[in-house]
Amino acid sequence: MDGAPPPDVDPSFDRFAGNVTFFLADHVTTASVPIPVLNAYYDESLCVTLNYGAQLGACLVMLLVVLALTPVAKLGRLSAVLHVVGLALCVVRSGLLFAYFVSPFSHFYQVWANDFSQIPARYWDASLAANTLSLPLVVIMQAALMNQAWTMVAFWPRVARYVACALSAVIVLLTVGTRLAFTIVQNHAIVTAIPPEYFFWGIHWTVIMGAISIFWFCAVFNVKLVSHLIQNRGILPSTSLINPMEVLIMTNGTLMVIPSIFAGLEWAKFTNFESGSLTLTSVIIILPLGTLAAQRISSQGSQSYQAGSDFRRQQQQQQQLTQQTQTRGVGHRSLTKPSSSVTFSCGSPVTPQISAGSKADVSLMDRSERMDPIDLELSRIDACRESSECSQSTDQRRRMQSHDLV
Repeated sequence: MDGAPPPDVDPSFDRFAGNVTFFLADHVTTASVPIPVLNAYYDESLCVTLNYGAQLGACLVMLLVVLALTPVAKLGRLSAVLHVVGLALCVVRSGLLFAYFVSPFSHFYQVWANDFSQIPARYWDASLAANTLSLPLVVIMQAALMNQAWTMVAFWPRVARYVACALSAVIVLLTVGTRLAFTIVQNHAIVTAIPPEYFFWGIHWTVIMGAISIFWFCAVFNVKLVSHLIQNRGILPSTSLINPMEVLIMTNGTLMVIPSIFAGLEWAKFTNFESGSLTLTSVIIILPLGTLAAQRISSQGSQSYQAGSDFRRQQQQQQQLTQQTQTRGVGHRSLTKPSSSVTFSCGSPVTPQISAGSKADVSLMDRSERMDPIDLELSRIDACRESSECSQSTDQRRRMQSHDLV
């Protein structure tokens, strides 16, 4: 029969379970590697390489998007600087991690003979740089999270605000400290090519503190959103009625769930999936993405944001009108409005509403100073909460003005 094996071949022989044998540097000693082990190693290497390549592309695209969509005048702000520096570091780090798998470190003989003596020094330097860059990347990430978290807690009650800031500072310091220790030990292991088995407990604590940090800031970003949903028993209003602060809360709160998932997956045992680097990369990508989404949605669809952009101009007009009235000797005090009310071009006084991320007893002028870290012009928001309040006719406006001037 054509399909029958030759008579001298054992049918029970598994050709996929053999060994690959090769000579070492002394031309005498041999080493054998099972084929299933080789297949598993190269499958994992390929998957991890694709992972790093995807991170590299995502960070590069997001960096270009941030530079293209952020006005030049705003690039000097703290939040924009943190975002740009974080994305740039992530691009370089992802590229170095990707380059490791196309370097002699991943070649057959070096890996299975455990002989790295002939690898040029530039590859060692690249490996050390890739590991070292994780430290400044974590520092930038924690600084960006702290900066964004302050936006969320700035209008909480004083006690809650101080407690949140203190816990955030402790968590950030512990996260950066464990990462610093891990970077030092890992660099020593790269130079000596000896796994740091004595420091496995420190590696575990590094993973633990990184996960705690992500979970904590995810909770801070979502607490206001969750409380709003519980109180109103429904979702937030349409984008035509929300302001940039509310958009920022929604985007950061929902998007921070993604790195929280990656942080949780670090405890799972996946053969061909590496989630540790994805945790850092996802945070670096998500923070500027949330800010850009808040800017775009607010500038396109929020009536309150558009009305709030005229806040200072209307105040100046009101002051001029008051001065003119006083000059004419009019004794009416109706033109002197409290600082909490704004008179729009429609003529009706509108009380600025407090956004979902603010405190009810904080004035609008105080908010402009305390919300400075945000890459949004939050000093000019929340001036008009309902569109119906700005629907007064021109005739009504004239009648109101003539009544005040009588």
